Amino acid sequence: MATQGRSGRVTAAAPALTVLVATSGRGRTVRGTLLHLRAQTIAERVEVILIGPEASSFDDLAPAETAGFAHCRRLDIGPFDEVERAFVPGIRAATAPLVALLENHVYPEPDWAAAIVRAFEGPWSAVGSIITNANTNTATSWVEHLMTYGRHDETARGGEVARIPRNNSAFRRDVLLAFGDGLPDVLARDGGLLDTLRRDGHRFFRETGARMRHLNPSLTRSMLRLRFHSGRASADTRARAGGWSRGRRMLYAVASPAFPLLRLRAMWPGLRAPPRGDAGHRAAARARAGAGRRRPGHGLRVRRGPQRREGRPLRSGSRAAPGRRGPRALHGLGAAMRVLLLHDYGTLSGGAEVMIVALRDALRSRGHEAILFTSTARPLPLPLVSDEHCFGTVSPLRRVLQAANPHAVARLRTVLRDFRPDVVRQRCS
Repeated sequence: MATQGRSGRVTAAAPALTVLVATSGRGRTVRGTLLHLRAQTIAERVEVILIGPEASSFDDLAPAETAGFAHCRRLDIGPFDEVERAFVPGIRAATAPLVALLENHVYPEPDWAAAIVRAFEGPWSAVGSIITNANTNTATSWVEHLMTYGRHDETARGGEVARIPRNNSAFRRDVLLAFGDGLPDVLARDGGLLDTLRRDGHRFFRETGARMRHLNPSLTRSMLRLRFHSGRASADTRARAGGWSRGRRMLYAVASPAFPLLRLRAMWPGLRAPPRGDAGHRAAARARAGAGRRRPGHGLRVRRGPQRREGRPLRSGSRAAPGRRGPRALHGLGAAMRVLLLHDYGTLSGGAEVMIVALRDALRSRGHEAILFTSTARPLPLPLVSDEHCFGTVSPLRRVLQAANPHAVARLRTVLRDFRPDVVRQRCS
């Protein structure tokens, strides 16, 4: 992007956003992220700084892979163990007023940068994105996603929020530089960056138009290794910042097996809380999350049999609530309607799946808005054809999900809130 100065010469406009990407490996580890950054609608207003341990870290990247930005620079900072601390030299070297701290395995959608810059027109010190799971085919990747970004994915609400992710978010550069020499420690894992900013009166915003996909470990051993080293880094930061004694360190080490249960206890009220909205929406979420007949292999829970009008989704032929379009419109007796179809699998793996997809397409051909909500479980290696998904699996983890699937509850709440269907049709076979 170029502007014409007073002298009449064309000069490059200052970048609006600096994106920092750090890796302890070679350039190939950032290739996917760079590809998505180059596809940004405002790529010419984005400065990219690649941070590595050596001057030759990114020599394997072709010139075309770093072209199209306002600037693309490389920083060699020596060996590092924590990506968060490695961001500090990049923050200090950035030329844009906004800095985004990205991991090397996130893939922003084309409008991500524009949405981030637009969000900072408000009084926010930090802006978070909607972060979804980039590899949905394994249960391990979903477990990692739910632990790290489960509160920041497509089920999250936009607007002013109390918390955003520490990684893969954007900050005003001057706000971070105000920490001075303490920036590396406060930016580290469990360094308290967000808590400190909030105590100082800074405000956070989640921009739902800024979306990115995050690649999670797909192998259990990889996830466990990541969790172990992440936990060690967090513990080290907390212990040094708090001046912990040797005895307190030992106490926390011995008690560490109980921490997952404590974390689940803290999350449980939010998982069990009823969704916002009218009675019909609350009922539909309960119908999907409540006890009932279950088809093995996915973790979505459904009900059969008669349903009460109060606290249950309307069925075809029933009387619509006041002010709503009646379900009889499905039979050509009224205006177009919104229909939400709920089913087990989103692949064409059987007759039931073929029929539900055919029903969706037939409704659309008659002028209705129809979407299909399923799990991501794949009994056969076929592509998903549903419109909305929640986590599901055919692995042994399905036994756990048959007892409770918090992601199914959260995703269905979001779909009900955003789509606001006139009719919810459940099908299980």
